[in-house]
Amino acid sequence: MFDKSQRSYKTKSRSISSQEAQKVSQQINSQKAIEKVETNPLGSGGKAGEALQNFARSIGEVLIDITALEVNTMVVDRITGAKFIPWQTYRSVYDINEADLHRRNIPQSECDRYLSLRKKLEIEYALITSDSSSPLYDERMLEILSASPDDITLPNPHPSDYDREGKLEIQRVQKLLQNSSFIRALRKVGELKACLDNQKRQVERLKMEHPDRNFKELHEGMNTDMIYAQTIVQLDGDMINRYAKEILDHPQRDLILQLHHESVASGEKQWRGLFEFFLGLIQQVVSQREGGFFDFLRR
Repeated sequence: MFDKSQRSYKTKSRSISSQEAQKVSQQINSQKAIEKVETNPLGSGGKAGEALQNFARSIGEVLIDITALEVNTMVVDRITGAKFIPWQTYRSVYDINEADLHRRNIPQSECDRYLSLRKKLEIEYALITSDSSSPLYDERMLEILSASPDDITLPNPHPSDYDREGKLEIQRVQKLLQNSSFIRALRKVGELKACLDNQKRQVERLKMEHPDRNFKELHEGMNTDMIYAQTIVQLDGDMINRYAKEILDHPQRDLILQLHHESVASGEKQWRGLFEFFLGLIQQVVSQREGGFFDFLRR
């Protein structure tokens, strides 16, 4: 219809006034806009459709995070108030290597704990890059993951040379830190590494205060920066409770357990409220679909 009207306008343009021609042109442009809206009410493939997809994707990622509640109770030597900075945390975990740990005279048991943290991050990286639906997909990672998991290499956050290859490596790290799944794993690994770092600082301080005692004695004498109680509540109702054996002989055992149970009750209440909020939000999005996604966002 539009093409026919346009051809009619062109053949008759010599016999009508400029004002009439302008009026016809406005009608044609209006018809274009109407047809576009009717065929694409939510802007599928346009800004509205893209916004809807991004919004739905964000909601989905958040729901993955809140499908289970985990409460850990620790007694720490100090609270630093340090914030989670993905780039900084990634660099600190990337720098973990066995040669450096041994150079600093860290016992093998502690070395193994540090190395296990980096290995967890390597496995998470491999799982993300071996997923064909991920924008970070690398088909070579499938072979590495199945044949030799020890050969998994994380992108280098501080290459020696900032040439073309160095810049590409930095870009790989930046893209990786935009992945929500990797960020969740990085945050968890960072928290565990902070506990190990605090323990190491305590040992170094105690070494200065008690130079006649060896590391094993100092480490066994510490009772901070460790998880004494852990509770995991899953969406299907399953609950897992774990208690460190050290809590059995702890002088403040009853207080620690009381604080843990109160934290679980408070956390579960907030968790369920947050989950219900997001479910309600999704229902509103679905119910407002016919009315237009942008109309929903303005509310």
